[in-house]
Order: sequence, then structure tokens, then C-alpha cells
Amino acid sequence: MIKVTKLGLTQLVKMARKHNTKTISFSVKGGGCNGFNYVLEPMSEKIEKGDEVVNVHNNLDVVVDRLSQFYLIGTTIDFKEDFMGDRFTFENPNAASSCGCATSFSV
Repeated sequence: MIKVTKLGLTQLVKMARKHNTKTISFSVKGGGCNGFNYVLEPMSEKIEKGDEVVNVHNNLDVVVDRLSQFYLIGTTIDFKEDFMGDRFTFENPNAASSCGCATSFSV
């Protein structure tokens, strides 16, 4: 369903430890300069029927909700550190276009 690079995994593990969770939610929401924004956050809700659970490392799962799966299938989560700052980036084969900061996309 999704892939995570080595740097992306390191940051997801840090996020999970900081928030004392073993589950990270990966989804999309409407907005941004291209129509959809990526959302990565500690899981605060229970896993629902139809959600995709991807084990990315030992006891760390990334959960993609049922409605976001269509938009995120095949996406690679990465992490970049450069003069623009530190941030997650996403390589999404379903995106027809994306913004320069790689945080929003369109289909």
C-alpha cells in the first residue's frame, strides 16, 4: 500500500515515541494549493473497519483510513533536511501535480 524510506522511518519512530503511541495516521484532507494535503499524525482514534494497517517497523504501524486509500496507494513517505527546513515529503504515483513544497497534490 505505502512505502517508507529509511529517513522517513526514523522520523516516524521519533514522532511515535514523542507522542507515546505505536500507531501513526496517514491520510489526505481537502485544501492546500493543489486540492489535497497530506496528513501524518499520531493516531488518536481507533482503527475502523476498512482502514489499511501497514507495519513499517517492529511495533510501529501506519494506518491509512478507508477514504484516503485511493489517493495514497503506492505513496512513499520520505523526510528531507535542507535550507527550506525539515519536513516529510511524499512521492505519490497517483498525483497529477503537486506543489513546490510537496505537501499538497491533485489527482
